[in-house]
Amino acid sequence: MLQLYRLGLVERFRPHVPTGSAPWHYTLDEPGARLVAARQEIDFRDFPFKKARIFDVVGSPRLRHRVECNGFFARLAFTCRRRGWDLQWTGERRAAAEWTRA
Repeated sequence: MLQLYRLGLVERFRPHVPTGSAPWHYTLDEPGARLVAARQEIDFRDFPFKKARIFDVVGSPRLRHRVECNGFFARLAFTCRRRGWDLQWTGERRAAAEWTRA
């Protein structure tokens, strides 16, 4: 992650904690988002990245929830791939939209 940060592909921050210090947290930055969009063959204008949203995450009361959920799903994806299982990812917003339409 440090290498990606040094390349300017991700941004990092340390959330405020009452005592001690928190570990670095990383989020995609614009050059990284452009790379992901290109890899997925999506025009960057159509790619759902907004730099301002990075700063929304930093102060979010849901940060811990997001970190724990992302950690869980990263471990789940890793296990599925290791076992040769197909895993289709549906993010929180997309899942909510799908369920409210049903």
